[in-house]
Amino acid sequence: IIDKHAQQGVDYQTIHAGILIEHLPLVRNRITGLVSRGGGILARWMLHHHKQNPLSTHFNDIIEIFKKYDVSFSLGASLRPGCTHDASDDAQLAELKTLGKLTRKAWEHEARATYRWIKLSLMSRNKWRNVRKHPSMFWGRW
Repeated sequence: IIDKHAQQGVDYQTIHAGILIEHLPLVRNRITGLVSRGGGILARWMLHHHKQNPLSTHFNDIIEIFKKYDVSFSLGASLRPGCTHDASDDAQLAELKTLGKLTRKAWEHEARATYRWIKLSLMSRNKWRNVRKHPSMFWGRW
């Protein structure tokens, strides 16, 4: 379906490739759990099949499709917080680290990639210092 939409000329597609099966136990202590629809669908799929996120495992294939049809990545934040208590928790930071790696991979292949739904204002000062070590974790190159 990703290929089909790209062929139809969409400018971007939101891809929830940052949520990994190993991130799911980190959601247990959240008040609001998973608030992302796409993230929730993928989490349920991973738990049901006991497999890694297929959007992550096939990310290189998606890069090639996006380059071929000039489509931009909108990397969906599947583990974004639904309330202040959940902001900057281990689940969100684990996904952000993965999104940073995926962003760099896209850039290395000259594909465009941005993030969605990251509220910097909810991040504590100490966690912000740690996250800054991975500059591609946010919207642009620093």
